[in-house]
Amino acid sequence: MKNTKENAEINAAFGVRSIQHFHKGIEPRKFSGAMPSPMELATLAATLASGPDDNPVKLCASALKLWFASHEAITLQQQCNEDHQQLEADRKARLEPPEDQEWPITLQDYCRIAWPDRDTGERAAIIRQWLKDDSGATGGISYAKMNSWQIDKGRFDFLGITLIPWYQRWKLKANSAEHSEAAKISWQDCNAEIQKTPEYQEYKTECEKLGRKTSKRGFTKWLKDKKKTPFKKLAALVNKKIILPS
Repeated sequence: MKNTKENAEINAAFGVRSIQHFHKGIEPRKFSGAMPSPMELATLAATLASGPDDNPVKLCASALKLWFASHEAITLQQQCNEDHQQLEADRKARLEPPEDQEWPITLQDYCRIAWPDRDTGERAAIIRQWLKDDSGATGGISYAKMNSWQIDKGRFDFLGITLIPWYQRWKLKANSAEHSEAAKISWQDCNAEIQKTPEYQEYKTECEKLGRKTSKRGFTKWLKDKKKTPFKKLAALVNKKIILPS
């Protein structure tokens, strides 16, 4: 997670770029196809320009200025589009209260609206982690202090633009870490009890022949592949049990 200093730097850069976009007439635009290159844009501007000066050195200098200006404009446009997309993503992630909600509400009420499928302990853990990670937005208040809040519509909206976007990012990171840990575990070998089973011994023998390392993941896949041929197993079992009459 980004610390308070990093968040402040990001917000400051965002504000500076917003001012640049405004003064240079840059705004989010929807278009199809690739942007023109700086050279193409400068060439077009030079073609459209008119003036009495035909000095080649001055014309080249003007073209170079146009090239730098067009390069800056394209960079600003790309940044503006990215900022706009981030704002749209944050807006869509905001939490909306029930239409008939009465105000104010408690922090527990807010958590039930935000995370209805989580229990009380999980919700409290989320809030505590947010207070730890995003102290710049919360002013460094404690969980006990926040738990005493009376949340009106304005404070509800404030949490919607601070807590909820943070939670979306935190959840993605937590899920990624969980999947990574699960992957590590799956490459470990089976426990001693499973290794004693006939199925595992057969799987181990095949691995030794192929020069492969045994693992939980490999054994699970091996069992799944064996299930793809139930008729062959059934036929072998029937042939063992049926004794043809002489």
